[in-house]
Amino acid sequence: MKYRIEAWPIKKLTDLITAGSVNLRPPYQRNDIWTTASKKRLLETIHQGLPLPAFFLHEVEQGVKYNMVDGQQRTRTIVGYLNGLLKDDKGKKYSADTDNAIYQYQLAVIVIHDVPEESGIIRDYYYRVNKYGMKVNRPEEIRSKYLNTPLQNLVESIARSDSWAELQLFTQAKIDRLADEDFIAELLTLQKHGITDKKLQVDKFYADTTFGEADATALKADFNDVIDHIKTLNDHFPLAKTRYKQRNDFYTLYSFIRSSSGLAEDELVRMYDILARVGPSISPSREECFTLQEYAIHCVSQSHLKSARERRLEFFNALLLNREPKPMGREPDNDRNPMLADVMRFFKLTNSDLVQAGDYFLMSTEELPGLPEQIQ
Repeated sequence: MKYRIEAWPIKKLTDLITAGSVNLRPPYQRNDIWTTASKKRLLETIHQGLPLPAFFLHEVEQGVKYNMVDGQQRTRTIVGYLNGLLKDDKGKKYSADTDNAIYQYQLAVIVIHDVPEESGIIRDYYYRVNKYGMKVNRPEEIRSKYLNTPLQNLVESIARSDSWAELQLFTQAKIDRLADEDFIAELLTLQKHGITDKKLQVDKFYADTTFGEADATALKADFNDVIDHIKTLNDHFPLAKTRYKQRNDFYTLYSFIRSSSGLAEDELVRMYDILARVGPSISPSREECFTLQEYAIHCVSQSHLKSARERRLEFFNALLLNREPKPMGREPDNDRNPMLADVMRFFKLTNSDLVQAGDYFLMSTEELPGLPEQIQ
């Protein structure tokens, strides 16, 4: 790799950006994620005349076109400040109108040149710099490492889709750090390989060079089929008002729908109605009902382990796939469905409160608490 080290005044960098000569967001780059405090510290460093770490630019066309390899967050902060777009922690805009001296502040710029843009060398370098500098999080690292692979392209296309956005599972701050892409990769791994330990199997999936475009197309169709069912549930009652918008609960909901593909839509809606009503009673401190307490604990303690995920799905199956009423006159320990029996005792229900829905007998929603009216 060829490079040269130069000293640029801030004005040179900002002039190139204004002219459209610097691309701040090549595909491997992360989003604008710096906090107000981070931006403030950068400006203080400049105003105190202290040096900043080097900026890395890839010269795509000599003296004319550059890609920002490292230094994007710092550059955005500087440009935002000079354009009057930054606010302090009290919401007041910084004023750079009289700060002419900043334009002459010297930046250390390392210009990488004579490296083809399509070679992948720059992307690999970005990955190395940020991995060993501990600057990027896991999904940002994955995006840069597996850019333009069939799986990463599939993850990004789902993240940009309207059907995914409608579910409103992530805040904008989480999306900026690619938490949505990270979770989508988990769900695609679930769809492809079943319930697994999170990190190990997701990493193996990304590294699978046999996974091609045709596989991605087929997997996307299967994924969208499950998401379409979830959208139907969301239309019935918003996920955002239930605990099931949380990652671990949503993972379990997705697992349940994936493994129960034979359910009719009206059956699925009735089951979701039960989950929404039961949800507010699920808590790690719910000592009156071991089943509800255990499910909650598996959502917060080692929740990404295969065993915890399987146990949460078992809760859904016990609660919703009860094929016949509990036999009358038996002690709870002898019930064929002790998890459901435990939940029914908590809500003070009896066998007569089970109603048939297709092949299953479900708790009557009329005897359960009302639907939650605020986000849990």
